[in-house]
Amino acid sequence: MVDNDKCPSHADASEVEQLGPVTRPERRKRCSKCGKLRPISAFPKHSTSSDGYAAYCRECKNGLAKERRFKDPVARLKHYIVTRIKNEFPKEMVPDDIHTNLELYLGYKLFTLQKHLRIELKTREGITLFTCFKRGYHLDHRQPHSSFDQKRIGDDAFKACWAIDNLWMIDGTTNLQKGAKTGLLEQIDANSRISEQITEETEDSEGYDVDAAGFPLEDEGDGVDD
Repeated sequence: MVDNDKCPSHADASEVEQLGPVTRPERRKRCSKCGKLRPISAFPKHSTSSDGYAAYCRECKNGLAKERRFKDPVARLKHYIVTRIKNEFPKEMVPDDIHTNLELYLGYKLFTLQKHLRIELKTREGITLFTCFKRGYHLDHRQPHSSFDQKRIGDDAFKACWAIDNLWMIDGTTNLQKGAKTGLLEQIDANSRISEQITEETEDSEGYDVDAAGFPLEDEGDGVDD
């Protein structure tokens, strides 16, 4: 004879509720970079991986990304532009491939933007792109973002807003003072002929020298200051 008091099917409902749902220990995986055994939630998802997760944990992946941005000005520009776009557009309007296919949405190669900014900085202030990054310069729009009627990422207004000749590097203090006003544009009117020269030099460029790691090289003496 079965004792109903001890049978699980006749257990008191309050007792079952107190026990709560059965939890299983989280799966773990070893990071290929740091070698640490971490919870699977510490790894970003990766659709082509056999287990669905990246080989490097988030901590290592983020560290490598920061290191690459420090060494590679193009990677830094890409990170800034993508971050700015995500902040300026509603989440549902940002394409999933904005980081991978950013150049398609902009309508130009980021190497071309790097070349333009490098020449303009040397002409205007006599400094390198690496130096301006160290000094906290911002990539800014000459004509404010708010003045363009952008309906979606990649449309004509978007491309005009992010056009190479509408971008320049200015120090952070000046950028904050500028806000969304166009008054500061008067300061660069004298540089219009310089901009035309930069555009011509950029279009005539046949490519860029890269180091062994594939990072674009600055002109001689353009390395990070000691």
